[in-house]
Amino acid sequence: MTNNNYKKKNNKKPVYFMYFNTIGIYKYKSKLILNLCNININKKHSNLNKMNYECMNTVNKHSTFNINLLKTNSIKLNYKRLHIIKKNENKNINKKNM
Repeated sequence: MTNNNYKKKNNKKPVYFMYFNTIGIYKYKSKLILNLCNININKKHSNLNKMNYECMNTVNKHSTFNINLLKTNSIKLNYKRLHIIKKNENKNINKKNM
């Protein structure tokens, strides 16, 4: 007998996971950074500045990374994150009004 609840939770990807790839963080070829940013951005208590600070600290430990590129990507990431949150909030409001 399998636990269906566990499977359902496992199949749900975080809302913010997909656009890390569109922004280009994957170009750094570091799952550590991708995962770290992904975890931080999904923490309810974390804010954008904290998330960027933690990601940048991780990147600074690896001299092969271009810090300026990541800073640019972080700015885009913040913009997209806020846009997606607003979009999802609007969807939820519309569902409640129906």
